[in-house]
Amino acid sequence: MASSVGWVESSDDAFVMRKESFEKSVGNEAFINQLVKWTFQEKGVLKVVDHRHHKEDSAESLEWYRIKDDIVYVLEVAEYKDDQWVPFHADDIQLEVIMLDPYIRTTLKDETPAVTHHHYGRFISHVKLPDVYGVFTFKVNYKRPGWTYLLAEDIVAIRPFRHNEYPRFLSAAYPYYASVGSMVLGFLVFSVVWLSTWGNRQTLDKKKSH
Repeated sequence: MASSVGWVESSDDAFVMRKESFEKSVGNEAFINQLVKWTFQEKGVLKVVDHRHHKEDSAESLEWYRIKDDIVYVLEVAEYKDDQWVPFHADDIQLEVIMLDPYIRTTLKDETPAVTHHHYGRFISHVKLPDVYGVFTFKVNYKRPGWTYLLAEDIVAIRPFRHNEYPRFLSAAYPYYASVGSMVLGFLVFSVVWLSTWGNRQTLDKKKSH
């Protein structure tokens, strides 16, 4: 990582150690220290410890899901601070569900416990998958000034319903059910009427012939 400064004398001892009355420091010492730490990746460094996904009612991570499934996405991120990895906290990390274009973009919720022995922060999002099947990418692409980039990607397949997974009766199809029922009922009524008058017609024809 490289840093560029537009003024060479900004790191000169005269400006770094400058003090005014009452020995109050007004120099660039704090700025230079922070800049050097950031340049040599002693601060502002993030890393993805783990990222996973699973259904709401399961803990197993799958390579495929069904359309409209409810899933949980978990991202664990650590921050390098004071020579050690500590939990990272943020409220602007977003998850994207992408197939060419993002179908879903949602913010991950920071659910890191207040007291934890882990060295990473945990971010979770509950997502309902789109009603579109295909190959999707679960992607977190976090880029913020002063921090290193975070990139986490998972490729999963989303399949449609199987023929035996659809509801037995669809509410949107009730008018069609009613039309089929009325047609069947009309056919039965017509058949009963027609059959009930069949014998009478033969009797009348015989009487007319005599």
